[in-house]
Amino acid sequence: MKATGHFFRELSSKKEVGEIEIINRKVSIITDQLKVCENVEIESIQSKQDIYLSNGFLFTLLEPLTQEQENCHLKKF
Repeated sequence: MKATGHFFRELSSKKEVGEIEIINRKVSIITDQLKVCENVEIESIQSKQDIYLSNGFLFTLLEPLTQEQENCHLKKF
């Protein structure tokens, strides 16, 4: 699954535009065609839009996840 939104790096309040890619419950974040991080685990998903990652990043989706998408990505929790 790929989606657009904004992300915040660990301990940063600077909002950056990017794209998130989720494959097999692992996340990559891409901005300006560069991978900022890859193969990072999802810690939690809140409000169907905020995806917290194990590296301290937060990715906020422009469009909320559907219930089916959220359930698929939360199976391991």
